[in-house]
Amino acid sequence: MWSPGSLPGDLESHPGRPLKDHLMGTWKLAECLSERNRVPIDMEKLKWVCWTHDLGKAHCSFQKYLQGKGTKVRHAEPSAWFTLAVTNDLVCSEGVRRHHSSICNYDESKSYWACDDFKAENVNVSLKEILPSWPFMLSEHKLQELAFELLLGEKNRLEDWLRFRTIYSLFITSDRMDAMRIQKVEKSVIPQWKAKTFSVDTPMAGWRSEVRRLCVEAADNVSLPGIYSLSLPTGSGKTLIGLEMAHNWAKKMKFSNIIYALPFISIVEQNAQVASEVFGEDNVQEDHSLAYISDTETENTTPEKRMQSFFRYWDSPVVVTTLVQLWTAIFGSSANESMNFHRLSNSVVIMDEPQAIRPQLWKGFGKVLSFLSKKLNITFLLMTATKPHIVEGKELAPAGVVAKRPYKTRQECRFLDGVHDIDSLPDLLEENISRLRESSGLVVLNTKRSALKAYDMLKGILGQNDPDPILFLSGWMTPKHRKEVLGKLIGLEKEGVKRYLVSTQVVETGVDLDFQWVFRDLGPLDSIIQVAGRCNRHFSMGEPGEVVIAELMDPEKGKSFSRYVYDDVLLLASREILGKRPLFDEQDTVEMVDEYFSRILDGLKPEHIWEDIERGSWDTLPKLIEKRTKGVSLYVELDENLRNLLDELSNMTRGFENLDKARNIARKLQMYKIEVPAKSIEKWEQKLGSNFIIDGAHPVLCKLPGRDEWFLSKEGIGTVYSMETGFIPPDGDSGDEFL
Repeated sequence: MWSPGSLPGDLESHPGRPLKDHLMGTWKLAECLSERNRVPIDMEKLKWVCWTHDLGKAHCSFQKYLQGKGTKVRHAEPSAWFTLAVTNDLVCSEGVRRHHSSICNYDESKSYWACDDFKAENVNVSLKEILPSWPFMLSEHKLQELAFELLLGEKNRLEDWLRFRTIYSLFITSDRMDAMRIQKVEKSVIPQWKAKTFSVDTPMAGWRSEVRRLCVEAADNVSLPGIYSLSLPTGSGKTLIGLEMAHNWAKKMKFSNIIYALPFISIVEQNAQVASEVFGEDNVQEDHSLAYISDTETENTTPEKRMQSFFRYWDSPVVVTTLVQLWTAIFGSSANESMNFHRLSNSVVIMDEPQAIRPQLWKGFGKVLSFLSKKLNITFLLMTATKPHIVEGKELAPAGVVAKRPYKTRQECRFLDGVHDIDSLPDLLEENISRLRESSGLVVLNTKRSALKAYDMLKGILGQNDPDPILFLSGWMTPKHRKEVLGKLIGLEKEGVKRYLVSTQVVETGVDLDFQWVFRDLGPLDSIIQVAGRCNRHFSMGEPGEVVIAELMDPEKGKSFSRYVYDDVLLLASREILGKRPLFDEQDTVEMVDEYFSRILDGLKPEHIWEDIERGSWDTLPKLIEKRTKGVSLYVELDENLRNLLDELSNMTRGFENLDKARNIARKLQMYKIEVPAKSIEKWEQKLGSNFIIDGAHPVLCKLPGRDEWFLSKEGIGTVYSMETGFIPPDGDSGDEFL
């Protein structure tokens, strides 16, 4: 039987790498990856995909290119012809054809493989020209059969989609691994659980301990993969409970990994630390766009760590990542985005606060989760304080457990009727919050601009001489800046210092902050409940905290700030439910949110993910996050490291050997980057002009050479960027409002 071992030794896949070694190495790795996650796949076909995926490189023109004697020639397409000749499988062949690009929709694949110009005779001539010793030829009869199957066969493409993504994921991953000189794949073993001990000397701590015991017992009765939910109020310890449940399931079901997905990077970092404490730091991979390897690790890192860093490949037993990255693993269309798909097989996937996913996607996404759970043996755990109607799953929080808590409610909430000019915010706070000056407070707005105005107003209310810190958070602050503010808030809370925070929605979910009173501009009801969870979170007051909700309006445009951000269907449902129950507390929220979710799903037009997969529209699946406005990237020189990083990146020699280092630098740069309106940057550039020149040559604000990105020097801090509030919109800038 033919194998890559029969290829001439002088044929190369990459400079210095024999082609036969690369093909055999790719198959060896794919075999190990498949076994590690017990992926349900035809191993014989996977072997041939790996053995043939780069045979197009055997062409003399490609070999000359590797020697620096010609231009690069396509190799994926002719490689796919070899795959088709030996497997007679179009799914396998299409995966090879697209292994350096991305998934295309089924109709595009059909137009290629079922085209009248695609003749077996011509293909066979090309195969022999590339590799004279190749023994398998494509028959015209078989090609016609395959074409008829494409044109007239089964219209439901779900199984094809699953098989394509599985094969694609396995062989793309093994191909990239072999290129990085990874020779073997270690088994993924779920680490032992290092139980944390907590004091139970307060009623609240005792209740949390009992909640954990009952939930873990309920989970221990689960014996089969499926979809489960854990619906508990904020502050009840869901993170540790969920991780312990996932650990026990993984051990019982002999799974190889746990994937924990959260909405925001800040809480990925926070929960990765928690996971490291119970699983051990070496067993936990923190995966998000800002995660990077230290300079020391970059120089001494293993190929496996480079693989994790460069491709964001989930190689550790426990991965803590974002919902965006989980969505990308399931639906992403590019070859590299597909690599983590096979890691879902035989795993526990925790989705924390999945209501952060747009409601228009829920119905189709729920069907996909059910399908994947059955086909790939996945156990999904949806953890939330406001249970969204995504998919029906068995609830594991025991009935009545919330009623047994040592308090009736941690907060009392009040909705103020009508629409209020934002200029009236000081009066709203003074009249409706009795602890305004005596206790720590949080004000949450819907847009960055309204948050900036509220920040100035709160400082005016409390007075310039008030010693208590008033802090600010928004997406117009660099991640480095936001991280410092969050750290300061947590420190002040631990010290028992009274503090105030004005923020956009970046503070809504998961961040472990606690205030005695909260004000929230009207938004979706589930978001309001999430913010309310930051009020008296640990019941440290011994009595309910105060939450006030009011709809604030932009006086310049006569439009509610909430309408700049949220769909009218969400706002209408929130107004009506809050209008019926303007006074409510923690005990009412489950019923209110359930009604809210039912209403919005009836009113919103769903996006048809499931139907798109069925009909083969695999490259046009919706993104998890929609970009509302045209923004540009601005790097802010908060310290001397930024300029050094930019210089290092621009002076770096292009080449595969520097790819992981370049990627690492790019991630470090993210800590200094914000997205701002293009119009605002243009206005600042016009306003600053040549009056702001430093070092005799360099402007304070300039476009980076060869990039559609901007740089703000440290001299611009105080003018264009504030160390209190981040980016400063230019005077007279009344452009679109955004988060």
